[in-house]
Amino acid sequence: MIFCRSEDIPVSFDLYVWGSPRPATAQQAERICHELAAGNSRSVSVDARVRGFAQEMLGRFPALESLADEEMEISPWSMTPEVSASHVIMTISWSRAPEVAEFVLGLAARQGLVCFDPQADWRMQYDCWLGTMSDNVLSVIPTDPRWQPEPSHAEQARR
Repeated sequence: MIFCRSEDIPVSFDLYVWGSPRPATAQQAERICHELAAGNSRSVSVDARVRGFAQEMLGRFPALESLADEEMEISPWSMTPEVSASHVIMTISWSRAPEVAEFVLGLAARQGLVCFDPQADWRMQYDCWLGTMSDNVLSVIPTDPRWQPEPSHAEQARR
């Protein structure tokens, strides 16, 4: 997450997606997330679904490098997502986070991937699985209602 130095206001929202292992707890997911952020991907496995996820996601929200200068302002990315054979790390501009997070959650659920939100205060709520969307998607979304997927989206993700 990127913060505005003058006020400690978040200006970006991060999401991590990987295939396996599926963490049993939010703490395990956070450990994997920290390892990935540090450049260590040994804790996650190469997974063909991750490439499919990345292709579809970047088809909807193109990488910054592929945009013309005038298109940069409308991109949801603070940085182009880090894509590997085992995981995807996304840094999303705060203003576009609800829209992009909803898309990413649904796509990860359809692909059977883990999606982790490291910003969430899951320490207070250990049962923050969004199990109604997918057993594989750990989405510890903040309790602010604007972060909750619409019921219709959750319904689509179950298909």
